[in-house]
Amino acid sequence: DNHKIIYAMVGGIIQSISVYINDKIIVDQTILCTIQVMKTEITIISDYNRKLYHIYIKSNQLINTDDPLFIIKLDQ
Repeated sequence: DNHKIIYAMVGGIIQSISVYINDKIIVDQTILCTIQVMKTEITIISDYNRKLYHIYIKSNQLINTDDPLFIIKLDQ
């Protein structure tokens, strides 16, 4: 499969989305989004280098653990 889905590690509210479709994603550097959980901010970063293909979420959306957040397209 040439796509990888990034899932939520915790449930909470999407505070901000920092990327757009087709943005270049750099492993451990590109912030994808911030989730607010019980007044704590959790930053989600990518484990993959490539381009952002799809965004499942919107700002202020309530999400659950293991909800899909983003799809990273792995082929060049």
